Amino acid sequence: MTELKRRIRKWWWVPTLLLFASVGGGYLLIERERVAEQRMEEFRQDPDTIFAMDYIPPAWAKLSWTKATFEYLPEEFQHAFSTRHVLIEINSDAEMERLFTIFDPQEVKVLDLVGEGVTVNSLKYFDKMAGLESLTIDCANLTDDDLRYLTALDDLHTLFLAGNDQLQGSGLKHVVAIKKLQFAVLINNIDRESVWGLLVDSPQLKVDCSRLKSKPFVMRDEHLAKLSRDVSESNFPIARFEISDKYLDRLQYLPSTTEIDLRHSTITDQGVAEFAKWSDIEEIDLTGNPVTDKAVEILAQEPNLRRLILDDTAITDRAIELIMNSKLRDQLVRLSLNNTKISAEKACELSKIKNLYSLGLIDTAADDSLLEAVKDCPCLGIVFINRENITPEKIAELRRGFPPLRIRYQRPIY
Repeated sequence: MTELKRRIRKWWWVPTLLLFASVGGGYLLIERERVAEQRMEEFRQDPDTIFAMDYIPPAWAKLSWTKATFEYLPEEFQHAFSTRHVLIEINSDAEMERLFTIFDPQEVKVLDLVGEGVTVNSLKYFDKMAGLESLTIDCANLTDDDLRYLTALDDLHTLFLAGNDQLQGSGLKHVVAIKKLQFAVLINNIDRESVWGLLVDSPQLKVDCSRLKSKPFVMRDEHLAKLSRDVSESNFPIARFEISDKYLDRLQYLPSTTEIDLRHSTITDQGVAEFAKWSDIEEIDLTGNPVTDKAVEILAQEPNLRRLILDDTAITDRAIELIMNSKLRDQLVRLSLNNTKISAEKACELSKIKNLYSLGLIDTAADDSLLEAVKDCPCLGIVFINRENITPEKIAELRRGFPPLRIRYQRPIY
C-alpha cells in the first residue's frame, strides 16, 4: 500500500494533465464549431442559398453503452464530435468559391450545380471534394469536355445530369471512370447513342432514361456486337431493331425485351427463336422479314404474346392452324397478316380468336365470307381488308348487325 501511495504522489500530475488536455481539446472543438455555425448562419441569410446539414455521430457514440450518454450531452458537444454532412445548391461560381471559405470540402456530401452562373470553374473544385456522394448538374454553360472533372469524385454514387446545347453526351465517357457510381439520371437532349456506350462500359450502373428528349435509339448489329456481359436494369428505350441474326446471342446480356419492332431488320426463323429464348415477348412486328410458318410455331409458345404482326412475310395457311391450336387463340388482341398467302377459308377461322380486337388482311384472299364469320367475334373492333374483295351489300348487312365494327381499306400507319 505504501508503494502504491508513493507512485500516486509521483505521477499525480499525469491524470491531471490528461484531464485538462481533454477539457481544453473539447473547448477548442466546441469553439471551432461555434465559429463555423456563425459563418454558416451568415451564409444562410442569402435568400438565394439553399442548403441543409446533417450531423453523423462518431462510431464510439453509436455503441449500446455510449449512445444514451452521448445523446444527453449538450448539442454543442454532440456537433463538436460529429461529422458534418452538407447538402447545398450552388447557382454561380462565386457561391462555389464562397462555399469553401465556410465548409471543409470533405463535408459536402450532396451538391447541386444549377443555373447559368455556374461554369467549368466550379467543377475545378472537385479534386478537393473526394467525399461527395450525390451530384446534380443542370448548367447551360457546361460542355461535354467539362465532365472530365468528375473523375476526381471517388465516392460519388448518384449523378443527375441534364444536357444542353453544348453538353449532349460524348462526355459520358468520363463518367465510366467513376467506379463507385451506382445510379444516374439523364435528362433532356443527351444523345442516346452515348447513353448506350455508358451502359455497355458500366454494366453495374442503373440509368434512368425516362426524361431523355433526344433522338430515339435504333438497335443495330454494331451495338449488339459490343455486349459481352450483363447490362443492368435500366429503362433505356429501344425504338426499334435494325439487325440480322448475327449477334442475337448477345440478347442474353440485355434486360428482357417485351415490345420488339423488327420492321427494318433481316431476321430469319432462327433469329425469332433467339428472341424467344431471351425475351418475354408481348408484341413483335416481323414485317418484311424472311420468316416462315416456323416462326409462328416458335411464337405460339410465348405465354404473354398479345400482338403479332407478320405483314409481307412468307407465311401460309399453316400459320393459321398453328395459332388456332395454341394459347394464342386466347391471347391475341391484334393480328396482322397483310400481304400474305392466307386463303379466304383460313382467314374465316381467325374470327374464333377469343379476344381479338384488330385484324389485318389487306392484300390477301379474304372476302365476304370473313365479314360473315366475324359476326361471332364480339371483341373485334377493326378489320383491314381490300375494298374490291367485299360487296357493299355485305358491309351494309354487317353494320346493321354489328355496329361497333370499323372496316378500313388501307394499312394503318405507325
